[in-house]
Formats: sequence, structure tokens, C-alpha cells
Amino acid sequence: MGNTASDYGPNGTITEMRPSELRFTQDSVSCNFQDGHSMDETLRMVLNGSIPISRIPPLVVMNFEGSWYVVRGNRRLYLYQLLERNGKLQFVKVIQQNFDNNVFKKQFTSKNNGRSIRLRGDRKMKRRLNEIIGDNSGLCVVM
Repeated sequence: MGNTASDYGPNGTITEMRPSELRFTQDSVSCNFQDGHSMDETLRMVLNGSIPISRIPPLVVMNFEGSWYVVRGNRRLYLYQLLERNGKLQFVKVIQQNFDNNVFKKQFTSKNNGRSIRLRGDRKMKRRLNEIIGDNSGLCVVM
């Protein structure tokens, strides 16, 4: 499910932000995390409590032209925004790093200033994620 915060060095401030305040740097992401879990499997595990949000590494963000962009964790941001829209969480932990043009340029492929992202590798993933979140409307995610 991503790297740990320590993988990005000591620079940065850990804080909490609303997922809706954050933008994607990438145009698209794979439907699978680096640990092999798919996005729908991960969403189920978060909703049923087998993966507490607190155990998921924080997103790494940078401010560019007045907006916060995720430079590490675009897949996680997609799930967090889905959870937020459905009332399952309000805030997530982020590491706010100083702007680094080299890192940002390497990550930034968005064609719409980070407002949305395309899921690659499984055409039905978006629908399944929405079905899962709808089927779990009674569950509550605690941060």
C-alpha cells in the first residue's frame, strides 16, 4: 500500500488534511498497490477494519501554485476521496514537503490540474469500488 513516511526523508511537516483539498499529480494509476492488493480489496479491508487507516502510510504532498498535490500516494488519495464523499472519513495524515521542482516534474502527468485520475488495468474497478462503498454504508471508518 505504498511506502513508509521515512522513505521520503526527514523533511516535511506531518499534519491532517481533507482528501478533497488534495490534487493528483498523475494522469492515471494502476488498480493494484505495490503490495499486490487491488484497490477494491484494500477498500474492503479498510471498511471492515482489518486495515486501520492509521496503519496506512501518510500521503506526501507539495504546494504548487496554491494547491496541494500528492507526489506519493495517488492511489491512496483516490480511495480516501471516495471514503470522504461517502462520509467514511474526514481527514488523512499527510507529510507536507517543501516544493521540489525535480520531484514534482517527475510525478506530474495530470492533464486536468490534478482534479481527477484514471484507473488503469481493470475497466470495472471504478464501478466495483462504488458498489463496495454503497454496500458498506452502515460501517464507519475511525481515524
